[in-house]
Amino acid sequence: MSSARNLGLKSSTGKYVMFMDGDDYIDNSLVEICCKQFLSDHADMVFFGYDSLDANNKRLSKGISKTYQHRIVSGQDVLRMLATNRLNNYSWSFMSDKSLFSNIEMPVFPEKLHFEDIGSTYKIVKYAKRVSFVEPVVYHYIQRAGSITKTPSVKQVNDLQIIKAHILSDLATYLDKTALNTWSFFIDIAIYQIFSYTPFKKNKELKDIRSRIVRELPQTSSSIVKIKWILIKLGFYKFLYPIMARLRWL
Repeated sequence: MSSARNLGLKSSTGKYVMFMDGDDYIDNSLVEICCKQFLSDHADMVFFGYDSLDANNKRLSKGISKTYQHRIVSGQDVLRMLATNRLNNYSWSFMSDKSLFSNIEMPVFPEKLHFEDIGSTYKIVKYAKRVSFVEPVVYHYIQRAGSITKTPSVKQVNDLQIIKAHILSDLATYLDKTALNTWSFFIDIAIYQIFSYTPFKKNKELKDIRSRIVRELPQTSSSIVKIKWILIKLGFYKFLYPIMARLRWL
């Protein structure tokens, strides 16, 4: 996936760039809507709404989805939204002015790593001055059982550790310490969730990640995050998460 995106980016000749997963589809109006917002909002990036469908194109009530109210914010504000988990990293959820990529060292998408969206979206946002959010749901994500991101592995943990180190290093002068610590906290929760699956349980690693999460609960955490934190602190989450994840993705 990353290699294809990097090659496509290198070969592109247009003014704006967006990425899609191979199974997904978009509304006919997506490009027109985004182009209009680039012009009217003088934006560098445009984020749009999305929903999830199963392999039979049936909308999933528990799938990933997002709708926005129209607004314009700074790139730094979007970085803070990513850091606090108020915005997902999906690289297919926005369109960008291609000029943003001229500032980014290639490859933009980390190759041979899982979670390439987490490892790339912040690089683009980092150079955006004005970011527009639009209301329509115009992207449709096809969610299939057994995809790479739904099948936990030790490599995923190692890849997340690498990506986290890059984020903390690359954004050290762009975000304050509190925001960076919050970003690190949410990545640690993702790592803990992967380790929670029985085949990959490693007691020492689980204990280390758990200790770090328990120490670092951000003050701005939502109620759901606080519930997760309490369950992790009490030691129940590692048993509950695999069950909850399976129910969510059936």
